[in-house]
Amino acid sequence: MQNIYRNIVLGFTFIIFVATILLMLPVSHHGHLSFLDALFTATSAVCVTGLIVKDTGSDFTIFGQIILTFFMQIGGLGFMTFATLLFITLGKKLSYKEKLILSQQFRISSFRDILKFTLKVLKLALIIEFLGFIFLLIGFMRYFDFKHALFYAYFHAISAFNNAGFSNFSDSLMHFVDDPIINLTTGTLIVLGGLGFVVYEDLINYKKRLKKHLSLHTLIVLSVSFFLMIFGAILFFILEKNGVLKNLSWSAKLFASLFQSITTRTAGFNTIDLSQLKDITLFFMMILMFIGAAPGSTAGGIKVTTVGILVATFWRVLRGYENVQFWNRRVESSTVFQAFFY
Repeated sequence: MQNIYRNIVLGFTFIIFVATILLMLPVSHHGHLSFLDALFTATSAVCVTGLIVKDTGSDFTIFGQIILTFFMQIGGLGFMTFATLLFITLGKKLSYKEKLILSQQFRISSFRDILKFTLKVLKLALIIEFLGFIFLLIGFMRYFDFKHALFYAYFHAISAFNNAGFSNFSDSLMHFVDDPIINLTTGTLIVLGGLGFVVYEDLINYKKRLKKHLSLHTLIVLSVSFFLMIFGAILFFILEKNGVLKNLSWSAKLFASLFQSITTRTAGFNTIDLSQLKDITLFFMMILMFIGAAPGSTAGGIKVTTVGILVATFWRVLRGYENVQFWNRRVESSTVFQAFFY
């Protein structure tokens, strides 16, 4: 098993190295780009953090930005996902240990379903990104000519769904703080990317009546994600209504509050000036960032399932119950243990 994890680390390192070299090509950037800046940008893209030391739109060429979207896609869907697809293409079989890691990543109990599920993940991701691209294209065409709107839509659709937070606008999405199409589409892509593909599989099977009930995992992810999204928006609005939101229209205030609640937890875009936020707002934003999104999704954090189980555990213990329940469903002791110690 140690060899497998070592290979995963080496695989990530290799991908970052390749991304770094590609970004350093003269065709990828304008002016001078140091190795350290290229390495940082490549690492940020593969790890979908959204942190930058160079202005994406002005310091990188169109080719360089396309390279970034490619590695954001790898980082968002996961190295093991693309490694599995490569194995399928080459006609090779996964080892038992590799299947075990994939089953843990995607929460799949049957090894036979792994390859099939991996293909579904890629297909679903491309469909969602394409739909997001269409809506963003409509939104950006209100501000740019078709050629520029096309590329902006492509770049942001991939960046948003993979929760990467990269934008080829110098001020991220601040110029579109009051635009309903760009706000709602980008926010929806971020949320969909953060739910996790296991949730989609469960919802599809439930809709097809292949399952009588949604899994506990899906219930926790949907309920906790929705709560955090709404709670975060309300809290942001209350804290900043006389601050950074003061001079905005009411529609812009609502859009900015909701968008910032969504992007803080899993992405990294912004439609308002973050440097003008109050310290208390930044503190609560850090909590949301710490929580993150769902397991098996394109986002990071300690995961909404962990937080949901921890809160449910403390609530049940304080009320004197021995068993932990969520939505009247019993949570297995092993799951509670993982929430506390993993």
